[in-house]
Amino acid sequence: ENDYLHWIKQTIQSIEQNLDDLKNFQYKFAPLEIDSSIVRLPSSIIYIKHPASPMNDLVSPRSSPNNSVSPEMQVHSYCFSLSPRNSLYPWLISPKRIIKLPSDNWYSLATNQTHILVIGKSTLYLINQHFKSVNQKSFSQEGIKDICWSKILNRFILISPKEIFTLDEKRMILDQCQLYFNSNIPWERRICSETSLFSSTFGQNPFIVEFNLCPSNSF
Repeated sequence: ENDYLHWIKQTIQSIEQNLDDLKNFQYKFAPLEIDSSIVRLPSSIIYIKHPASPMNDLVSPRSSPNNSVSPEMQVHSYCFSLSPRNSLYPWLISPKRIIKLPSDNWYSLATNQTHILVIGKSTLYLINQHFKSVNQKSFSQEGIKDICWSKILNRFILISPKEIFTLDEKRMILDQCQLYFNSNIPWERRICSETSLFSSTFGQNPFIVEFNLCPSNSF
């Protein structure tokens, strides 16, 4: 019992001594140093330059009054510099131009050899190879889901959930296609090959349909 009391007394004294030492402890701080061999911050890999150009916007106060382009559409040229090791295709790193479109819209795109067709919620934009909008048209058909170009028809093909249209880029006229195919499932996406049009549906039990674009010789 005496040994146990002696041990308790020594433990209390040791704790008191440690508390006294803690009171007299001098705090010393030194600047934090980071070993550069441990942490290596990558250098900036993207450098964006805005070259001076007289064509900063598709529409400006100097534009012709006959120009039908939306004033919110703008085109910019960009120069990107990326390390080639970051891409298997270095030529895809640097976009030639970027065109800004009106906000709060989603857009579908398709192209042929001469134009890009851009479709927003209620407007069609036809853009040439110089990234200038050469025509635009308002339309009442809402919900255009996808567009593609058919070489054999020489027209753009547009789909809404229930209808299919073709567009003659020269006349900017939409023509509705009559399809003899009964389906209550909405259309979602579309793509063309040389001779066929492929359409996919959205919802439960989706499927892909192939339409023949070439004239049929069967009777």
